[in-house]
Amino acid sequence: MSATIEAREVFAVIPPGIQGYLKQVVSGGKDVDWMPFEIKREYTNAFIIKDGKILLGYKKRGFGVGMYNGFGGKVEPGESSLQGALRELKEEAGITAPLEHAGTLLFLSEGVDHAFNIEIYRADAYSGVVTESV
Repeated sequence: MSATIEAREVFAVIPPGIQGYLKQVVSGGKDVDWMPFEIKREYTNAFIIKDGKILLGYKKRGFGVGMYNGFGGKVEPGESSLQGALRELKEEAGITAPLEHAGTLLFLSEGVDHAFNIEIYRADAYSGVVTESV
């Protein structure tokens, strides 16, 4: 069974800037067939959550350019997703953090020849000074 839940049903207060964009889709996976894909590329995304706030970076290039997101990118050959997340966090924000796995996103995007497999990480603390990447 698949259901779309409106944002107001998920959050007591909807964060500013996402009104109208947020939807949560819940599916047991049995009533909808998976779309076929041949290529799956590995990515990471890390979120630092401290004092009820989420540290985000502004995307200057690549997928999601012009938007705010966690820190992440492609997992390099020979790297685990955690190693990739730690590397990307250091490269993009200049910080290190005790990342913990929080979930996985697997999706297709129209016009792209591969599926995106994104391993999501989170931490409640970080070390270093947040700096803008070049």
